[in-house]
Amino acid sequence: MKIHEALARQIVLAQAVETSDIQGKLISDVERDQIDARIAKEARSANEPTVALGADTNADTGAVLAKRAAMLLDIVEGRNRVVASLQKTQNLQHAMAWLLPLGALVLGIAVDRVFNPSRVDLLSETFLGVLIWNVIVYALIVLSLFRRSPQRPVAWIEALRHFAAGMPMWRRARNALGADIAVQFSKRWQALTASLARQRLLHMMHLAAAAWGAGVALSLILRGTVRAYTIGWESTLLNAQQVHSVLSVLSWPLVQIFGVDSFTIDDIARLQFDVGMGAIGKDGSRWLWMYVGLLFVLVVLPRLALAALSAWRARQLAKDITIDLDEPYFQRIIDNLSPANVRLGLLTHHADDQSALQHVLISGRTPLHTGRPALSSYKLMDTERGDALWSVDITSGDALQASSFSLMAAKNSAEKTRVQTWRKWLGTADTDANRVADLDVILHVVSQVQDLNAALPVLQSLRRPVLILVRSHGVSGALHTALLDQCKLHQRNNDLSMDILDFEDFACCWVQERTLLDAIARHVPRARTQGFARLTIAWEQRSQKRFTAAMAAMVEALTYAARQFEEIPKLALMDRVSSDKRQAHATQEQAAMQAVLERVKLQDHAYVQTLLSLHGLTSDATNALALNGNFAVQTAVSAPKAAMGGAASGAAMGASIDLLTGGLTLGAAAALGALAGGSFAFAGALWNNRTAPNGGTRVSLSDDMLLALVQACLVRYVAVIHLHRDGYGADADADANSDVRQAVWSTEVFTELLSHTKQILPMLENSRKGDTVREGFATLAEQMARQVLQRLYPAVRF
Repeated sequence: MKIHEALARQIVLAQAVETSDIQGKLISDVERDQIDARIAKEARSANEPTVALGADTNADTGAVLAKRAAMLLDIVEGRNRVVASLQKTQNLQHAMAWLLPLGALVLGIAVDRVFNPSRVDLLSETFLGVLIWNVIVYALIVLSLFRRSPQRPVAWIEALRHFAAGMPMWRRARNALGADIAVQFSKRWQALTASLARQRLLHMMHLAAAAWGAGVALSLILRGTVRAYTIGWESTLLNAQQVHSVLSVLSWPLVQIFGVDSFTIDDIARLQFDVGMGAIGKDGSRWLWMYVGLLFVLVVLPRLALAALSAWRARQLAKDITIDLDEPYFQRIIDNLSPANVRLGLLTHHADDQSALQHVLISGRTPLHTGRPALSSYKLMDTERGDALWSVDITSGDALQASSFSLMAAKNSAEKTRVQTWRKWLGTADTDANRVADLDVILHVVSQVQDLNAALPVLQSLRRPVLILVRSHGVSGALHTALLDQCKLHQRNNDLSMDILDFEDFACCWVQERTLLDAIARHVPRARTQGFARLTIAWEQRSQKRFTAAMAAMVEALTYAARQFEEIPKLALMDRVSSDKRQAHATQEQAAMQAVLERVKLQDHAYVQTLLSLHGLTSDATNALALNGNFAVQTAVSAPKAAMGGAASGAAMGASIDLLTGGLTLGAAAALGALAGGSFAFAGALWNNRTAPNGGTRVSLSDDMLLALVQACLVRYVAVIHLHRDGYGADADADANSDVRQAVWSTEVFTELLSHTKQILPMLENSRKGDTVREGFATLAEQMARQVLQRLYPAVRF
């Protein structure tokens, strides 16, 4: 990527900060993520092609990276003085580019030792040295134009350049982190701008030399204005003829350019101090202007031209600072800023395999049907950053035919045109073929050994990473092990990138889905790894949000049930003698109980509907998941008989709570129902019959009945999250292990409930009183549900 110097400097300084501040002392990971999210959002809102960052959009890439660097440095510079000084270093260098020539000009004007204040020596070694040095410099520059080998940097020039680049670095001694940042920045920046810094240094040197020559010339003119110079020469070894030859060579440019009169040998002889008095007056001014002209012609003007050339080269180089985007640092940033579109190819051989995989991938959404058209794409997940996870069905024959051409991965435009021509000639939809060509990972569901060889030609043509999902539902353990062994043998015998994952490791419950996502992440192209990581986080956040909503719905149902009551008149002591009045009172009490139960069942129905809606399931199982209010009513029994009858009816109540079609029941709820001691018995029942404020009887659910309802809600949640998952269909009669799983679920829930009874009962009692306990109760419900799921799936951490 080529970018302007100002933007490149910010980018490199931000790189030095981030690579040095590994502990997050100056800027935290949260702040960096916020900056990246803001940059990505602004880029999308401005319709910038951030998806192609790092490709052919250097301008957009540079602008995005520079904007990100500017935001980061705005935060960091207020926390570290070294970073702030490094941001100002460029201003200091620009100031030096003008201060150095200005100082040379002042020095040239103020010099007193180069020329005698009272006379000017034509053979002054200082003057001749200045001219000869500049001529040598010009000769070296001309020779360098004909050098074919790469030009090596001059040692002293490089040393001076390093010194100029690190002038403010003395401040770093007091700040260890700042020192690291300064060193990292200096190394990277000098490596990127070596040619630019060299041209700028040459510009300053040429400009300083021109300014010094101009200062000397101005010094001669100023002194000549107020003094009478005596101009001449003296020499022990040279005679007038030889001096004439030397001065003729020096004055040749003036003669050729300005047409000034040349000097004769008599003129030179007359200026010898040992013979005459030197040139004064008009003759002296002639020689003075020759000196001034030589300085301008041989020093000032050429140096200014060279300085202008160096400045032009520097401006060109400053526009095209080359930054290698292949560095891991920039690749990480580009990948993080670029929305990732990850496409999963779904390859199945049987309808039930396809349905089982869809119910995992479409978790919490409307299920897709097996009869959907081939090559259809479905967005499984997206993020606010623009990332998207797609599933593409490549099972049909048309998809496989399209893949044979889409895989000729067109590496250049000619090949791309050729492939598109082939697709058009074959009548294959270009969009469908592109979907196949853009696949990142293929999910290949294998339930039979022959499925491996059946898909091999397609997988070899696609040349994409393959994740073999082994599904052997309904077969014995030996057959399942044999199928896994065949998959491993298939993996070793082929050169494709393959990985193997058992359906039982990811498909039974939503808490296992991270296992599948992690397996996919290992095969996602590097450019999409960070985007897929964000998709994984979004996937888990969706699952957590659904889990929290389910627990909130459960708490809503439980608190509603705890608040329900009916008031009936209290039976007077004298009325208890009359059997008719006792019977009437019993009828009222029974009606009150029935009214409470009806309202509880209505709320429970809403809870079941919420569970089904949250998990993308249809309402077909609503009746199967609902509470059934079958209970016995006794008229007149003694207290012991009432307790015994109540326990029996409580157990019956627990056993009557059907969960799924086919008779999947609550199981352990029968035991808890027995603890209720007559959940639905009339006499001796443990209903919460309290005295109302007006003297009547308030009938409401007892604590034991509410605990039984808590267990029922938790078990049904566990049932719902397994419904239609692999091995957990709606037809429980067809599954021989349904009773076993039911008993396991109920036992785990019952165990967890007993351990939290002392926490639940006070919340239920407060709920009866009208207190708000939903937040604390929801937290406790989430804790209980997590513990149950953790025991059901001990290998998973969620």
